[in-house]
Amino acid sequence: MQNAIGEGLSKTGTLPGGLDVERKAQFLHSQKHIDESPQTRENRLVCSYAFAVSEQNADCGTS
Repeated sequence: MQNAIGEGLSKTGTLPGGLDVERKAQFLHSQKHIDESPQTRENRLVCSYAFAVSEQNADCGTS
């Protein structure tokens, strides 16, 4: 799981297939706001991890 998160957060571009779905995990992970509360930051990071794993699963961990 940790490998999938790390790999998912390091990749950008589109997912394979014909739908041209952009990867969002890295953007979500790096998006920071000045007035972001600790709870919002934690939620954003957890969501970015979930996106990273989902994107790796959609990519079959190949690229």
